[in-house]
Amino acid sequence: MRKQGTRLVIVTLLAQLTFLVATIASETVEKKKPNLVVIMTDEHNLRTISAYRDHYLTKFPKDVVDVWGENVFVHTPHIDSLANEGAMFTNYYTTLPTCTPSRASFLTGLFPFSTGAVKNDTPMSHNVKTWADYLQESSYQTAYLGKWHLDGTAKPGFYNDVFGSTKERSFGFQDNTYRYNRGHWKILKERNGKVDVYKSVKDANETDNLEQSYTTDFFVNKAIDYIEDKAHTDDPFAIFLSIADPHNPNEVRKPYSEKYKDMNFQMPRTTKKYFESDPSPPGFYGVRGKDYKAKNGIPIDTNIPFDQIEQHLNAYEQDVNFKDSMQAYFGMVKLIDDKIGDLLATMNSLGIENNTVVVFTSDHGDLSFEHGRTQKGEPYLTSAGIPLIIKYPGVVPEKKRIDTAYSIIDFAPTILGLLNISATSGDFHGVDGSQEILNSKAISPVRRKPIMMYHEDGRWISAVKGSFKLVVNNLNKSPTLFDIGKDPEELNNILSDKRVHKELGRLQNAIGRWVQEFNFTTKQNKNAFSYYLDKIPCEDSPDVLYLNGGNEESNRYFCKDQRSSICNFKMRRHCPSSCHDQCTDSPGRVIYDGQVNHCRELHSNCEDDFVRKFCPGTCAITTRNSASCYDDPLFKFPLVGGKKKKCAYIQKRKSKHRRKLCSNPSVAENCKQSCGHCAENMQTIDIVLEADGKLDISL
Repeated sequence: MRKQGTRLVIVTLLAQLTFLVATIASETVEKKKPNLVVIMTDEHNLRTISAYRDHYLTKFPKDVVDVWGENVFVHTPHIDSLANEGAMFTNYYTTLPTCTPSRASFLTGLFPFSTGAVKNDTPMSHNVKTWADYLQESSYQTAYLGKWHLDGTAKPGFYNDVFGSTKERSFGFQDNTYRYNRGHWKILKERNGKVDVYKSVKDANETDNLEQSYTTDFFVNKAIDYIEDKAHTDDPFAIFLSIADPHNPNEVRKPYSEKYKDMNFQMPRTTKKYFESDPSPPGFYGVRGKDYKAKNGIPIDTNIPFDQIEQHLNAYEQDVNFKDSMQAYFGMVKLIDDKIGDLLATMNSLGIENNTVVVFTSDHGDLSFEHGRTQKGEPYLTSAGIPLIIKYPGVVPEKKRIDTAYSIIDFAPTILGLLNISATSGDFHGVDGSQEILNSKAISPVRRKPIMMYHEDGRWISAVKGSFKLVVNNLNKSPTLFDIGKDPEELNNILSDKRVHKELGRLQNAIGRWVQEFNFTTKQNKNAFSYYLDKIPCEDSPDVLYLNGGNEESNRYFCKDQRSSICNFKMRRHCPSSCHDQCTDSPGRVIYDGQVNHCRELHSNCEDDFVRKFCPGTCAITTRNSASCYDDPLFKFPLVGGKKKKCAYIQKRKSKHRRKLCSNPSVAENCKQSCGHCAENMQTIDIVLEADGKLDISL
């Protein structure tokens, strides 16, 4: 009996030990580092992802959200599932809205000018470090499939064809078999280890299986093969799947090419506003019909009479090219979503879904006929704004929405932080946002510095914080300030709205500090550029002005048409230059030769039109030495109640109020321009801003 009891105890202990070992083994498997799947599309308009559309509908009217017409949208249930089961960034921007620079920033966490990839088709510097390098150092198996666009001009430039087995320019990715450099091919055929490329779906043969050879299908299927091969290996895997759609040419295989043929696509309202100059294109666009860069613009004559604009737009809206383009774009997005569904189903069937981080994003957006344009290159939300969705089951809270403004340079430190892989913070220009992702609150607006972005030729620089976006330009135009929270179509420049002066000041300071910190104007461009941070004094409004009531053709005026012929109070407020108002210095700041300056610091630079335009008072002093017809830019006078105003305040008053203010001897002496009290025996200086932005000073 005693031996039998002993055996029972031993058996029990062995059973418990076996259970303990199995438990530890199970926990070890469960605690394996998470896999990573990054899916990047190309030139993807946020509005064509229904998760983002649903989010916008909680904030804005439906007619503002559905820009191509009521209920004209793509349903993307598989991408939406990532957003429902993870975190969705709702205020996420690229650094530079073209392919090569944005991809370099995404991989390195650096601004493009620090990567060598400053514009399309320029190679990324060989010595930069990517987040894939960090993953490889942490025992990850890494692979890149699809469009790369960081090896210069090679086209298509499949990795093995260019670099063979040298592993040169792998940037942390071990398997680059299906990585190609550039081009938007529609058909891919693999023969004997080589991939042949074809530009159009029409190049396919009748015997071709397009579900295998169409570009999106081809690369997603290769990604599925890779995941199946690596799913149950000892080390985790990280795969970057780069899909070249929905970038133009807008063409897709059947049945997706016919899926949206019955949708009634309409021209976005912002395009009609653009052509009518109501309001006019912002300063970073230039002048309607003149220096606006129309490379990707809608082919309509910008000088057509106003009463014919709607007719021309309606005709273009009915044109087969517009409808076919939008139908194909929607079709490309729908195919991408369906293939993502296949990929997610594969991970689920392999039992790795709960230990895999899935990221969905894009390199930049596509205006898709908003604001008179297609494609990218502008700071608007659907050009520079991009999707970012991160799903990490059991770690990232479900249905998390992040409204904080983040940038594509934040991805590298953020994904490393989320995977608990250490990196030196000084290695990145971006910040680690992983703690905000992991925050249990549904919405957690963390305070941080504004994010920065710019155009590759320096035409504009933009800062974004919260819902506010400031855009300065080097076209000698005043800056543009949008509040996207109240103006999601980005139509109204609120630069002069005193209620937002604090927000404006923060963004101005951010741009000034950034330009000086990175020596932007000389590092990015051979010639230094200058930017106005504040409104130009005495600048005519470019918007159409309706006089005499109504909006008929006969009542529409532009300052350049009227000049000084109708200079009533309303016209003077709208057209101070054309009405020959005498101007004072702007109290604001400019970026001049890479430095932030006020007018008082630019008195020796008045030979420059840029300076004279912003500092007419200071430059009148310099031009005339002791000229007597100017306002003292530092003088302030008290109003009733003690509030002090500068001379420019006088110009905004009606004639009776002007005379009353200028009857004060101190005001009359220091505000000679605004009061019109120039000495009779002196020549006065007329400072007139011409339509082309040049300054005409005549004695």
